[in-house]
Amino acid sequence: DNSVYLDAAQKLHQKNNCSVCMTLGDSGCLYVNKSGTVYIPTKKVTSPIDICGAGDTFISAFACALATGVKGYEAAFFANIAASIIVKKIGMTGTATQKEIIQKYNQIYNINEE
Repeated sequence: DNSVYLDAAQKLHQKNNCSVCMTLGDSGCLYVNKSGTVYIPTKKVTSPIDICGAGDTFISAFACALATGVKGYEAAFFANIAASIIVKKIGMTGTATQKEIIQKYNQIYNINEE
């Protein structure tokens, strides 16, 4: 039940008058700002997985995406994809390349590149 996290994210936003992005592990993340709350789900990743580096990847991808000028919930969506790539790199803290992110996006949405 993510209602506890939703409540915490909304209270943090209200208390600090700032946007909040809260990861929920394999359940995705929440993005809260003055416009409201967006839940960004993530596609479940099958075992085996290694979560080492997933949070670091999420926040770095989120920050990089924000720096391009996208909306916060779009940056969170992008970060979810990047983190889902990292958890499949067993035994290493890897990187999510541009090519891997595009391939994962296409896989999630069943887009066939020709």
